[in-house]
Amino acid sequence: KASLLALRDTTKFDMSEYFSDHDKIDWILFRINTDNGMPAEVKLQIDFTDSLFNIKYSAFNTSNMEIIPSAQLNSNGKVSAITHKTTDIKINHSEIENLKDVKYILFTGYISTTDNATRLVKFYADYSINISVGVQIQTKLNLSDL
Repeated sequence: KASLLALRDTTKFDMSEYFSDHDKIDWILFRINTDNGMPAEVKLQIDFTDSLFNIKYSAFNTSNMEIIPSAQLNSNGKVSAITHKTTDIKINHSEIENLKDVKYILFTGYISTTDNATRLVKFYADYSINISVGVQIQTKLNLSDL
């Protein structure tokens, strides 16, 4: 069993290509799909950072991090079914300026085993947590500019 074990991963995510005319962007929607195949609940933080890993925007604050439920377990404490969760993060026009220098996304997961770390579970090499991020951008287009 474990409580608040921290795991971190980074991926490149260059937002500069979207910011030639960022005044025309109404909002940006990040869709986060998670598949939890671990016998542990995950509190997830997603930070958007510049090239020096300075945080420019955090998807959640520390008091309301995204909670991804534990995978389902069988009576032996082994994962029997993966848990899927979809979360949308909408960034309004007033916050978009914070994203202009973003080069990376930093994922931090705080893991506590099932049932508030009170239940013994088993970890196997084939267990994983997969996170994918999609982006939708709403813009204003002037047809005469095309």
